[in-house]
Amino acid sequence: MLNQEEEITRSKKDLKGKNDRIDQLVQKEKIMKDRAKKLKWKLWRKRSMNRMMSSSPHNTADQKEKGESSRWLRSHNLPGMRDGLRAFKQCG
Repeated sequence: MLNQEEEITRSKKDLKGKNDRIDQLVQKEKIMKDRAKKLKWKLWRKRSMNRMMSSSPHNTADQKEKGESSRWLRSHNLPGMRDGLRAFKQCG
């Protein structure tokens, strides 16, 4: 009778330990996925900024003379930035 109770408690402890281990692995996997998302976002932002900087006409003087730099700036301004600037001018 005593041995059966000991076996039952031992198996319960083993199951609890296994469940804890599974929970730890699940948490670790969630953390790794979150890190991967953040790294992908950082890499995408870095690439897009590099792309914008390399396509910027500010590097060449002959394009500035043509007036392409202002067109480039207008096309790359975000709509929210323009609205904010308009609101700022109206307030001031």
